[in-house]
Amino acid sequence: MLRILPYQEKYLSALAEFSERSFRDTYTAYNTAEDMDRYVEEHFTAPRWQQQLEQAGHEAILLCEADTVRGYIHYRETLTPAPEAGTPAIQVERLYIDATLKGGGYGKKLLRAVEGAAAMARRRIVFLGVWEKNEAAMAFYQHMGYAPFGEYIFMLGEDKQRDFWLKKRLMP
Repeated sequence: MLRILPYQEKYLSALAEFSERSFRDTYTAYNTAEDMDRYVEEHFTAPRWQQQLEQAGHEAILLCEADTVRGYIHYRETLTPAPEAGTPAIQVERLYIDATLKGGGYGKKLLRAVEGAAAMARRRIVFLGVWEKNEAAMAFYQHMGYAPFGEYIFMLGEDKQRDFWLKKRLMP
């Protein structure tokens, strides 16, 4: 049975393993092995996850089956980037669902949970970045009401990649 629950430290290793695997599954075909290895080493180890989730304002919500992580959303409190710089907001850092569960509504549930947390924290905007070549993610977020509002360069190893900022305004 799948459950959605707030991150707990007992899931740290499972989260690190799932996050690395899902990132590699999504992006290996588009990047060099060296760039992928470097990025994964810097972002998806258990110590790195622990460091991030101990920081004030960082949270994760997990999709679990028993003790196995099958999806997650990682978000943080921050300010919006340009061109709307300075507005208190929630940034979705990452959202991944196991490939066998895509289309089952779990991504929507995790994203809505973050939007609910943002509303409770009186944050008017939820925003995130999407790689220009990730058309499936772009379509998903636009279906969920997110609209482009800028772009930035994302470094994956030595590769400069163009990402788009997308946002959803929760309250006027």
